[in-house]
Amino acid sequence: MKIKAIFFDVDDTLYDLSGPFVRAYDSFYGEKYPVTAQEMFIRSRRRSDEVYALTLTGEMSKHDMYIYRMQKAFEDAGIQIPAEEALQYQEYYAACQRQISMTPYMKQWLEHWKGKIPMGVITNGPAEHQWNKVHDLGLLEYFDRDKVLVSEELGTAKPDPKIFELALERVGTSPEETCFVGDSFSMDMTGACKAGWKTIWMNHRKHEPLENGAVPDYVVSSEKEMCELIEKLI
Repeated sequence: MKIKAIFFDVDDTLYDLSGPFVRAYDSFYGEKYPVTAQEMFIRSRRRSDEVYALTLTGEMSKHDMYIYRMQKAFEDAGIQIPAEEALQYQEYYAACQRQISMTPYMKQWLEHWKGKIPMGVITNGPAEHQWNKVHDLGLLEYFDRDKVLVSEELGTAKPDPKIFELALERVGTSPEETCFVGDSFSMDMTGACKAGWKTIWMNHRKHEPLENGAVPDYVVSSEKEMCELIEKLI
């Protein structure tokens, strides 16, 4: 069955999420600790995913989540940091997150396909924060505003199938003819598989899949591979 609509994750799928983190880490920490920015990026992202659902329900504040993910990421490397340091780093990171862009290849691909097939994004995170990314990346040049689904605005987040059901209402397609592309196995692939969608796992970080019953239909490791596969499916 041909794909009739496609949705993308934003962070680390449509742009390189590690870029802002690495710039902030190198600027704030330099060589203070014997752990690289890339290592800390992977650790902090995993720790952030652990508690994201708690921030959605209000059981954990964003303030506490920022502290948790950096303290735990450093603990994984055998390093203890105070809460104040985690929050100071977050300020650097937030500033760098306003300096993001898609690759010329991705922009050209989206420009070519816009209007030819319904496309949108499903992204987890605080509404203001994620909409800043949408605007900074220029995503509204390629996606209709009503096809940009931000978890905080909807009261549901990946991997809950509900957010995927809401996306289907925006495009009028069935799960079997709708595809989701994302980098996070725990959030993107788990949720889309539960919702019955076709799935493409953008595994450019070379992660191991989780043993949770989710089985992506396709796995790619680069932006070019992802785009070429989508063209075959549509």
